[in-house]
Amino acid sequence: MRNKMSGAELNEAIEAELRQMVREGYNVSPITNKTLHSRLKEKGIVAGSISTLTK
Repeated sequence: MRNKMSGAELNEAIEAELRQMVREGYNVSPITNKTLHSRLKEKGIVAGSISTLTK
């Protein structure tokens, strides 16, 4: 698991994940706050269940 990211590094990780989701297509990876948060959590980019991404 990665260390907790913040700032520009976190923004870059989020953007990279969103680009990957777009490449996969909506049927495979619907772009929602919850889906994005789940993927980032699985990769150890964010931790915990409370996030501004899930609101």
